[in-house]
Amino acid sequence: MGLLLIGSGVSQFAPTRDQLAAYARNGANPRGELSGTCWPPPPGGEPEAEESSSRRGTVADHAARYGIEVPESVDDLIELMVSAGILVEACDELGTPRLRPRKPLPDLDDIFPLDEEERLTIDSLKSAELYAGKVQLISGMIPSESRRKTGMSTSISQLSEAIGETHDGTRRALLLLLEDGDVFSSVDISKVAVRTVFHLHRDWSMFHQKRIGLTRLDEV
Repeated sequence: MGLLLIGSGVSQFAPTRDQLAAYARNGANPRGELSGTCWPPPPGGEPEAEESSSRRGTVADHAARYGIEVPESVDDLIELMVSAGILVEACDELGTPRLRPRKPLPDLDDIFPLDEEERLTIDSLKSAELYAGKVQLISGMIPSESRRKTGMSTSISQLSEAIGETHDGTRRALLLLLEDGDVFSSVDISKVAVRTVFHLHRDWSMFHQKRIGLTRLDEV
């Protein structure tokens, strides 16, 4: 479930169900097919098997709240997340249904049982949501493809002043921007001193490739 939330929230472009299913790969559904199982193979050890069975039972109880059968396929799990108000599904301008996390995210502990890894996933997603505006501001400062520049030289201190954010918040926003995969830094942003000048550049071929076939989802 945590991976599905990451898949729906990592980009400013909303995925379709088929695209999102790729994030739900597991040993029993290695290709992440929408019709494939959302449950990984049963673990070998008895304690792990009991935990898995208990977890499945708890999910079944939550599904019953929404009049839904126990999710078996990835599509079933997505449907449950939509019914529970965790994901929002709406059509883009071409009529294609797309998914994104509800903002703000509800308290998922009240909806589904979460393990530690999934809690970390949710915390990461909430952080991305918190700094989304700052990420876009920094992204917009990188020279456009038409200007034929290789990037920009800056520092955390300079960016902080430009976007009206603390040094720590700016560092977090930069790390989130780099996670998107088409922007690169000449230094390790997690360690660089706030006044050290570094270079940011965008790989425009990757930028365009990632967005082929994806359309912005209007606010719901």
